[in-house]
This record gives sequence, structure tokens and C-alpha cells, in this order.
Amino acid sequence: MSKTSYNYFRKITAFHGKTFYAASLLMGKNDANKAYTLYSLCRLIDDIADNPKNDQNEIYQLKKYLWSLKQGSFIHYKGLALPEIILEDLFKGMLFDQKCNHFETENDLFNYCYQVAGTVGILICSIFNVNHKQAWKHAVDLGIGLQLTNISRDIYEDAILNRIYIPKDWDNSLSTEVIRKFNSKSNQIYQIQKKLLLIADEFYTSGYNGLRYLPSKVRFSFLFAAKCYQQIGNEILQNQNFKKRAYVGRTKKTTCLLKTLIFYFNKIKKNHSTHSSLNLCSKKILK
Repeated sequence: MSKTSYNYFRKITAFHGKTFYAASLLMGKNDANKAYTLYSLCRLIDDIADNPKNDQNEIYQLKKYLWSLKQGSFIHYKGLALPEIILEDLFKGMLFDQKCNHFETENDLFNYCYQVAGTVGILICSIFNVNHKQAWKHAVDLGIGLQLTNISRDIYEDAILNRIYIPKDWDNSLSTEVIRKFNSKSNQIYQIQKKLLLIADEFYTSGYNGLRYLPSKVRFSFLFAAKCYQQIGNEILQNQNFKKRAYVGRTKKTTCLLKTLIFYFNKIKKNHSTHSSLNLCSKKILK
């Protein structure tokens, strides 16, 4: 792949994924380029799913096109093919965003998080030649933790887009219209955010336990990115304002970097415990 392509993917990552771009600066150039390429693919799919002008047929056509590419493409990175069944699961999650359905159960929520984010964890493993199935399970958990943080942060923005990711078996009184009308300090929404983030922390813990499977040269970078994202949850709880988008500024990123250093050398445990995502993963891949 050309230097021009890598530079383009780097700019996409820097603009849309500031946390992940900051983490990529801790990687070597070749590894960072892999991460930029994968991020750009995921961003492309996400943008298409978020565009109301694109129907499901167009998304299926994109999938067909991506899988047909043979040389220098997103799917075939220097001869390494990404697992197509995992990409299929990723597309299923994006198709759900087109439908804007309301989850019935907590398990529906977790399944969606697996599809749109847990799959990305597996794809990251793939581009760094990590094929251990246990590693993939931990990667799924880390992705789910990140997505639950996203959902907690974006409740108001999603409601504006007529989307709601809070399962009915948590609170059946909520709808996008109701959420939009709430006061920004709504305790009802705050309690939902707390619940999402408490569960997210359990998935983060499992995800961190699997970082040992990644090559040492990229392990720290992904830990730092995840720690910054987990800090977004802390900002949400401190702000107690669901209409104000929480973020981690430079000063707190520096604090996260120090915490990551301490965690990296003291707390990456050698155990195989994972969270409840195991029954959500593609059985053909993780059996």
C-alpha cells in the first residue's frame, strides 16, 4: 500500500479518533499504519450506516465490494485476510443502526455491542497475527466495554438521531422523544449511565486480562487507549449532564498515561477469566 494511502488513513484516524490516534503515537510506524488502515475501514462502514440516505441494499453492496478486493485493500493487508465471518457480524450491527430498533433485553444490547465493537477487537488481533481464540474472547470483551462507554456518553445525541440503545427490560418508559425532553441533569438518565458504566468496567477488566496476547510492541498503546476511554466514563459520572458530551482533554490524557504505566507493569494478570460475552461471539470462529 502506498505512503499516500497510509497518510490518508492516518489523517482520518487523527481527525475522528483522537484517543486512538494518541495511542498510535506510542507504536512503531508499521504497526501504526496497520491500525490506521483498520480504523479507516471501520469509520467508512460507520459513516455509511449513519447516513440516512443509504439503505440496507447499499450497505450490502459495500460489503460485496470490500470482500472482492484482492490487492492493497482494507480486507487484504499485506496478504493477511481478515476473518470474513467477523466482518459479517460487524455488518449486522451496522444494519441494526439503519433500522433504529429498540432493544428488548440486556442480552440484545450486549449482542449489538459485540457486533459493532467486539468484532473490531478480533480484527485488531488479526492484523497483528494474534490467532489465539482466548485472546479473541478478551478482545471482544474490551470492545464491548468501549461500546458501552460510547452508549452512555451519546444517549442524547443518539436520541436526536432517533436511536435508543437502552434495553426495555432496564426501563420501558424511555423513548427517543422522552429522552430529548428530559432535563440535562435527569437522574433517570444518570442512573442508566451509571449502570452502563458499571457493566462496562467488568468488560474492561476482562479485556485488560487479554492484552498479554498482543505483541509487546503494541500492547501498551492499546492499554493506553482503553484507559483513556474508560476515563470518559469517569467524566460522565462527574459531569452528571447527559446533554454535554464528555471527553478526556490533554491534561487528563497525561494522567491516564501515568496510570497506564503503573497498571502495565503491575496489574496485567495471567489468567483466562472473561466476562459474559462468550455466548455472543460467532460460534464458527470462537468454538
